[in-house]
Amino acid sequence: AEKFDNIQQSYNEKRFTESTIMIDKILVHAPDHQKSLQLQSQLKQKYHQAEQFYAEIKQGIESENETLKQLLELLKHAMNIYPDHPAGIMVQLKILNLSKLYKLSVKKGNEAIQNQNWLWALQFFEQAHKIEPGSGILKVKIEHLKQIQQMRHEIDTNIKLGDFEKAKRLAHLTDFIITEIRSSDS
Repeated sequence: AEKFDNIQQSYNEKRFTESTIMIDKILVHAPDHQKSLQLQSQLKQKYHQAEQFYAEIKQGIESENETLKQLLELLKHAMNIYPDHPAGIMVQLKILNLSKLYKLSVKKGNEAIQNQNWLWALQFFEQAHKIEPGSGILKVKIEHLKQIQQMRHEIDTNIKLGDFEKAKRLAHLTDFIITEIRSSDS
């Protein structure tokens, strides 16, 4: 009874791996201990539920179909079901790496904007947007950067054609877009 109380406490504190080990020890000596068998069954059920969440998260990471926000929500559910599930560590590391890559891409994109390196900024923001496609700010920045590229091309074309007035108007419009992109938050 005392050992089972320790198991129950461990279970209540969601230290399921520890609980499983202690249950196994009780069942070696008392294979028909009903409370231990019931708790073991509950733990197995939780283990398999969490395993399904972790498999879904892993698939979402590999397929790139889930946003970072969605992956974090699934991870939260999985950890709530079975916090010390063995699959959790690898998934958590992968999500952490995705999160770091997202932040680094946004940071590098903003630095590229400050250095007026529009092509690099676009590449960094597109990489970040691939990780978190729900970001409206990134969408706006990507659209602005694509407009800048298009306008630069049109400016060059108009200069080659000798239409300097149109090239000048496009340059002013490009300056306006650059001001807009620099003022938007990331």
